Amino acid sequence: MSKKRQRHRQSCNTNPGNTTPASNSPPTKNSPPDSDKTFTRISTKKLPAFPNAVSTKPKTFVQGGGGKRKRWECKSFIYEEDTETGNVEKYRKSDKKHIGEFDPMTGEQTKPPNRKRKLKD
Repeated sequence: MSKKRQRHRQSCNTNPGNTTPASNSPPTKNSPPDSDKTFTRISTKKLPAFPNAVSTKPKTFVQGGGGKRKRWECKSFIYEEDTETGNVEKYRKSDKKHIGEFDPMTGEQTKPPNRKRKLKD
């Protein structure tokens, strides 16, 4: 390997400034972009903020590979886990349009609806 390539590899693998990773393990695709922000993955069959939502079979693929997104359904809405932020995306069941992003523990809306986003069932 050439010296130029070795320097490039070393510069790509180092952290800029005084930032250090949160743990000794390298970051994964599902880790949040900012190490200061921490979130808990949704590991329950029920969503605390949406008690009527029931866990169902996952259908939507995770962008960049890695399986399918966890999914919950209730009478008129579909909820899917956002693995980047740890929040839940909410969609209308009738027309599959995006309602917004919500905190799974409190139910507070964290992002507004994205009109371009729609489920492909």
